[in-house]
Order: sequence, then C-alpha cells, then structure tokens
Amino acid sequence: KDENGNPLNGVQISISGGFAAPRATARYQFYTALNGGGTAVNSGFTGTTDSFGTYSFSIIIPATVGGAANAFTDTIDITTGTAYVGVSVTLS
Repeated sequence: KDENGNPLNGVQISISGGFAAPRATARYQFYTALNGGGTAVNSGFTGTTDSFGTYSFSIIIPATVGGAANAFTDTIDITTGTAYVGVSVTLS
C-alpha cells in the first residue's frame, strides 16, 4: 500500500528460497498460483501485484526426498524495491 493506504497495482516482487527447485536436492517447488496451481517455477522468480496490491503463490513440499524424510528449515525471501520480508519454513 502507498502512504495513503491505497493498494499498489502492478508492483513487481521477487521471491526466492534456498532449498527450492532448481537446487540439486530441492526440498520444495514454487507455483504461480494458490494450492499448487498455475505453473511450477524455479526459485528466484518475479510476480506482479494485482489491483488489490497482492500477489499469490504457493509451494508444494513433498513428504520425502530421495527416499528419506524431507526435514529442513529455510527462509523464503520476498522483496520489492527496498522492502523485504522473510518467511520461515520448517518441516520436521
């Protein structure tokens, strides 16, 4: 939102995660829509906010990777301009 509280439409945001595909042993996959919908995209992708100032994406985390339990902790980084938020993800 801008300084008056109005949604910012058309703002590009960058999204990445250290354990996401295309990492050799990827722990999760980003998707361009909610609930694993849309297109699978590799870490380091960009999205654009809608008329409500939001951008929705999802991640799919498999229960196992390479035959072993998929246990990890990672941070999903979301940035635009100088704004940043990190979202912690832990699977144990």
